[in-house]
Amino acid sequence: MSIRKILRDITGLDDPPHKIAMGLALGIFVGFIPIMGIQMAVVLPFALLFRGNKTAAVAGVWVTNPITVIPIYYLNYKVGELFVSYPPLTWASFEDLFSNITMTKFLELGATTLVPLFVGGLVLATIAAIPTYFITYRLVARSHRRKAQEAAESALATGQPPSCP
Repeated sequence: MSIRKILRDITGLDDPPHKIAMGLALGIFVGFIPIMGIQMAVVLPFALLFRGNKTAAVAGVWVTNPITVIPIYYLNYKVGELFVSYPPLTWASFEDLFSNITMTKFLELGATTLVPLFVGGLVLATIAAIPTYFITYRLVARSHRRKAQEAAESALATGQPPSCP
């Protein structure tokens, strides 16, 4: 699935721009937090609490997927190292730790890995979620305006009054 298709699907959701942007930003935020396996279950209550679109929220958590999870988590870890002092892990050792990880193995990693991972995850989640909200809001608002304009033009061409969205 292409990025263009995903964006088209998200901007085409039937909700106000704020709800869609909030949902996607929440999903991106939760997607960066290293809580593999429970991201969708975590993001849905947040989407309800912050009145975000649930579909966009679930789509957002897929920023971490089987292809991107190790690089994103390693970046989280490296950013976390800037804030907490634990022995550093190299890419090779990090990749080895996470290549076939299970929830049990993840929970057994210990503070030396989990603390920098979570701290960096929270920092990067915030950095990623804020522009996601504003960019998505603009894209969705533009898409909705375009659809309304097309509907109005179509109604004028057929002589029917435009429908209200």
